[in-house]
Amino acid sequence: MTFVYAKCSANERLDLWDHLYYLASDMELPWLVGGDFNVILHEDEKVGGILVHPPEYEDFAFCVNSCGLFEQGYKGSPFTWWNGRSNAECIFKILDRIFVNLPFQNILPTIEVEHLIRTGSDHAPLLITCEVQTTNFVKPFGFLNFWTKHAIFMDVVRQNWGADFIGDRFLMFKQNIKRVKASLSKWNREIFGDIFKQLDILEDIVRVKEMLFEEKPTTENRIVLQKAQSELKKYLNIEEQYWKQKAGMTWFAEGDRNTSFFHNHVNGKRKKLQLKRIKSGSGVWIADQEKLATAAMDFYQKQFTNE
Repeated sequence: MTFVYAKCSANERLDLWDHLYYLASDMELPWLVGGDFNVILHEDEKVGGILVHPPEYEDFAFCVNSCGLFEQGYKGSPFTWWNGRSNAECIFKILDRIFVNLPFQNILPTIEVEHLIRTGSDHAPLLITCEVQTTNFVKPFGFLNFWTKHAIFMDVVRQNWGADFIGDRFLMFKQNIKRVKASLSKWNREIFGDIFKQLDILEDIVRVKEMLFEEKPTTENRIVLQKAQSELKKYLNIEEQYWKQKAGMTWFAEGDRNTSFFHNHVNGKRKKLQLKRIKSGSGVWIADQEKLATAAMDFYQKQFTNE
């Protein structure tokens, strides 16, 4: 993979094109080139502002073709950069893109590029995905720390902390925990919902408002876009707190944002806990997930039966 962060000057970008020529000259492996090229590829990829000098994007196009690179199709907004202004001063461009060579296309034919919404930056992040199958399991109740920052959290706990009977203190405590757990689960669904689905919904809303602003960059549409972005940022903060907790990194400085780092840390912990295969009582290795689950159940059933 080659990641690009190009210079703003056309003359300074010539070194980049030369370097890509050099890499492509003997490139036989699957190759992905992507990032901020700081120049459009075609004249219709800029809206607003002064016209781009043709040799600038012609040099870019010649480099792409000479290196045997193909641009991947995308979904989302057609523009990846916005100057942050509205009305007559508004400018949109396609500056960020992903290219791959033929060997890469042969290995990953289902690759897809998405222009994500611009939140916290004037550039749109590029998300590369391909089809991956995963197995989902039912997760037990887990207390989420970000609940405590909600205004009515303590009210929910107080209202449900109290047993209806007098008896053993341990049973009373157990009953209180059970009741609070059930009420918090219900409250979480009503107030926060599935934070990841909610993020998807909010991203779609921001994407629509973003496209509306691109079509008609008025001050009013900019305000509507900013309100949608504000709600999205609130849930992004919740997501960050979620991954911090899951990663078990309480030492991490408050305000540091890198959810992908937390996500990778959690995934690393999960990979260490994954059971890839087991040896049966007859000495045969089992790797199939369904057979592995059945063998595990049989093992513990025998243990309990023997006891």
